[in-house]
Amino acid sequence: MPPLSAKTVPRRNRWLHPAVMPAFLLFALSTFNSEATAAWTRVGGNNDISGAYADPASIQKAGEMVRMKSLLDFRSARTDHSRGDDPYLTEIDLREYDCKNRRYHLLRFSLRSGHMGDGKIVKSGPPIKDWWPVLPGSIGDALLQFACGKD
Repeated sequence: MPPLSAKTVPRRNRWLHPAVMPAFLLFALSTFNSEATAAWTRVGGNNDISGAYADPASIQKAGEMVRMKSLLDFRSARTDHSRGDDPYLTEIDLREYDCKNRRYHLLRFSLRSGHMGDGKIVKSGPPIKDWWPVLPGSIGDALLQFACGKD
């Protein structure tokens, strides 16, 4: 096969060329699975959650409000019938924190069958408008402190 160059491959067919397609597919697949491959920073854990993680690159501040992606990696499979019947090991959320009033709500979530965001999506959902208080010393508290303390 001749080397790939602008002269040997017509412009409309460049993405289909055998030398380009594997790299393009790898890029596309890694982009669509960005939640599972985010640069997670461990912020805590407990008896049920082997690790609670924050994605520092996702932090967006607007006054006392902060948005941040978080990942909860559970020690054993969980089933929450209000969120579906399939077991899951990971919950990935986009949360909005009210730093001043120490509360949060979910902007979106996904439940995955494997650890650390791997596996199939068991369920995902839209924003949940209810605000929940953040209890001192909880995993939520560790996530709030990471989000709100980040400049």
